Amino acid sequence: YEGDTSPEIYYCYAGQTIDGPWILLGTGNGTTQFDLSTSGLANAQFFKIVDDGDGTANVPDAGFDLDAIETTAIIPVEFVSFTAESDEDKVLLKWQTATEINNSGFEVERSHESGIGSQKNWENITFVEGSGTTTEVQQYSYSDRIEKPGSYYYRLKQIDFDGTVTYSPVVEVDVTGPKEFALFQNYPNPFNPSTSIKFALPKQTEVKLVIYNALGQVVAELINESMEEGFHQIQFAAGDLASGIYYYRLKTSKYSSIKKMLLLK
Repeated sequence: YEGDTSPEIYYCYAGQTIDGPWILLGTGNGTTQFDLSTSGLANAQFFKIVDDGDGTANVPDAGFDLDAIETTAIIPVEFVSFTAESDEDKVLLKWQTATEINNSGFEVERSHESGIGSQKNWENITFVEGSGTTTEVQQYSYSDRIEKPGSYYYRLKQIDFDGTVTYSPVVEVDVTGPKEFALFQNYPNPFNPSTSIKFALPKQTEVKLVIYNALGQVVAELINESMEEGFHQIQFAAGDLASGIYYYRLKTSKYSSIKKMLLLK
């Protein structure tokens, strides 16, 4: 109260110590709500109210009353969406946040079991860095390679800089297996010194994957065993081989295919 007819405006500051530094939260008039997240502070133990100075203090009963400070829960990260989409041997995860407060990042967790309520079923597969503190919409994505068909469950473990964690809702996605045998072109190609070879098996079967030089001589046998259905990928390291054209052959009891690749050193 300042003894005048102007609005009784004040400034509200927050600080982590009684000596500051003081961060302005905004201006108020009577009962006003302030958002601590706008200050960039993870927490505050002290608040300071400062008069706007537009009136006079030389009237009876000049001053102000601070009746109460009521806190409201602040969500560290406000999720807008979290989705999972299957694409052959990959699951594409996408999520969006509306706001973030002191967000270190997200651990992406996966489970292949239906008993998703049990903590032991969850596997941490990667970490995606967050955006700290922001009020702007943020987009994130991660591609998870899957070898075995089935139902998979995903959730995000959001971690603050102080170690506090919260979890996103769980999303489920069905990954279907390949319908036929296939041998894909290696990548990268040309390569040096290693490349990735991918193939598809519609059922469990004995598999041989062999590398030949241009003369038809075997230079490496990468696989000779029984393998489950699904999409598979294996690395071929050619550090000891000379530059040139090489061939890789996938053979099962029902399928055989050969492709060419180029090693350039």
